[in-house]
Amino acid sequence: IKIVNNTVDNSYAIDALKHLNNYNTDKLTYYVNYVDVNDSKLSEQIVDISKESYENGLLYIKYSSLLPFMIPNGMSLSEQFKAFVKSGIYNGYKLDGGLVNNTLIKPLIEEKMDKIILITMKHDYEIPEDIKEIYNENNIIVIRPKTIFEKNDTLRFEGEFCKKIFNEGYEIAK
Repeated sequence: IKIVNNTVDNSYAIDALKHLNNYNTDKLTYYVNYVDVNDSKLSEQIVDISKESYENGLLYIKYSSLLPFMIPNGMSLSEQFKAFVKSGIYNGYKLDGGLVNNTLIKPLIEEKMDKIILITMKHDYEIPEDIKEIYNENNIIVIRPKTIFEKNDTLRFEGEFCKKIFNEGYEIAK
């Protein structure tokens, strides 16, 4: 993991996205969220990148996946992040939206989509009751991993682990 300006560098993943072909947003709505940090306050921003240029879409994806980096100091990571934000360390940053909202479903509900596909990292994810009140469960596809992820597995980039998880996700999605 490479650390750049108190964040986990995500340029490797963004650079890989730059090489994808056939960028096409026809009939596709794709939301990302990120946190805008200003005056030591967090503000969630939600963007439908299908309405953006390719370059801006990549920029929003970069923001939505940029994690803060903190060396453990005895506080929980959540407490430490809040202290860093309050101190102004992250002022002007645009960081991963999962820091404030790790389940970005609201825009899909508001748009009354015909079908929603939820990809979750929780093997035991259950559709929230308020969503079931709006959508029939037959119109929601939940893709859950069989693997039970540990706390920091989203930062595990070892080749074998990534291949295993990718293949598992591919088989489930099929």
